[in-house]
Amino acid sequence: MKRKSQYHGWVNSSAGNLTTTVSRELKFKNEIKFDNKGTEKKVEQKVVEEIEISVVSETRMKISHTTMKREYPLTITTKTSKPSREDGTIIMHSELENEWNEEKKWSDRDSHSCSSSLKNRQKCKGCMSVQDRIVLQGGATTEQSYSYNGEASTYSREIAAVNGKLVHDTANYVNSPSVSAM
Repeated sequence: MKRKSQYHGWVNSSAGNLTTTVSRELKFKNEIKFDNKGTEKKVEQKVVEEIEISVVSETRMKISHTTMKREYPLTITTKTSKPSREDGTIIMHSELENEWNEEKKWSDRDSHSCSSSLKNRQKCKGCMSVQDRIVLQGGATTEQSYSYNGEASTYSREIAAVNGKLVHDTANYVNSPSVSAM
């Protein structure tokens, strides 16, 4: 499914009448799969958003132009074992993966331009034993990675946790001093 929208607005400034146009297209798809008589379920969702923003003068000269593309994939998987014959205990497994991906480009009337990218990803896994609707035991892991790459700097970080305890955390930051201000 997709949806498009466009908005226009203007302001009378000391630089003259400036008109801003924002165009947006949003696409999304959802899918749910059931396997093994309903004991395995998988939900997949994909959302893509494209945005374009332009500012023009009253003489139709382009002042600035920005484009952004964002993606938001999401996957959730659950698996439930059949109850054991001895005590009716079942084992439940869950996995979740989600992301935020963004690409951004910007330019102005003087042909200056820049771009950036952002990625934030999370993966989680969990398992628990359940008997008569009571959780007997369980455990979970979470991994998250974040990275940003821009004209002036780059940054990345990776974090992991097991059963609520932080087990890994590293970060890297690089500043690019050669970038001049626009």
